Parts: sequence; C-alpha cells; structure tokens
Amino acid sequence: MSSLAGSTSRDVSSVGLDHEHGQIHRAELTIVVYTVLYGSFSAYPYIFSAHGLSVSTVGLTFLPVLVGFFLLLIGTFAHYVRYKRLTADAKQGIQRRGIHNGKVEPEERLVPRKSH
Repeated sequence: MSSLAGSTSRDVSSVGLDHEHGQIHRAELTIVVYTVLYGSFSAYPYIFSAHGLSVSTVGLTFLPVLVGFFLLLIGTFAHYVRYKRLTADAKQGIQRRGIHNGKVEPEERLVPRKSH
C-alpha cells in the first residue's frame, strides 16, 4: 500500500500539478463543464418526453449544441488566421496594435476571451 502512495505522489509532481495552481483549476473547470454537458445530454430524453415529444423530436434538441460547436470552430479559425497575420507582420517589422519591439504581445492570444 505504501508503494502505491509513493508512486502517486511522484506521478503528480512529475507532471507539475503539485505547484501549478492554474493547471489544477483548469482541470477542475473541465471536469465541471463535462459533467454538466454530458449530464444534460443524458437528461434530454427524460425532460422533453415529459412534454409529449417523440424520440425523433427529442433528437432534434441536440442540434443547437452542434450549431454552437460549428460557430465556435469558425471563430477559433478566424482568430488563428488573425494571429498568424499578426505574427507575419511582426517578422516583417510592421508596427501596429499587438506588436511590441518586433514581437507579438502574449495578450493577443487571449483576444477571443476578452472584450475590447
């Protein structure tokens, strides 16, 4: 039993989770989001069948999740293209917002997560 406890503590410290609070918080947040998301998916048939919807109609309730995923995918791709253009401009020496001393500022990666 003691060898299992020792190996577990070594595994956690080798990944860096014992000192990186940001990684721990992100992992906890991911667990919560997946639990809520998949929990609501499994509850859809129970919720909507109580309102008199058939099984095939309940299947249509999953479409907004698919639409949201594709909208997020389009936004992520647009940000990737924008960031690559910003990187190319920084390499060419062009000065504009987001470029400081010939380098792209790290905050420019966070643009989709902040409002202007």
